[in-house]
Amino acid sequence: MYAAKVLLKFKLLEVQRIERSALLDWAMSTPYFELVHTRHAGTQDQKRWVLELMTQLARTGAARVEGDWISNE
Repeated sequence: MYAAKVLLKFKLLEVQRIERSALLDWAMSTPYFELVHTRHAGTQDQKRWVLELMTQLARTGAARVEGDWISNE
């Protein structure tokens, strides 16, 4: 799961600020996320899993959530 959080963080570094739905769409269309999800969280809904990764990034101060937006910190 750490690798998936790092990939999300790199995307945030690239775009700096993005709607959470757009980041979710990006993650859901990225094959690596499907691979990591299948290996480490296969019983959990993939969309819910990615949203939880975003929450974890915000909780640790690596990202900031403001309404429907998530930004790099």
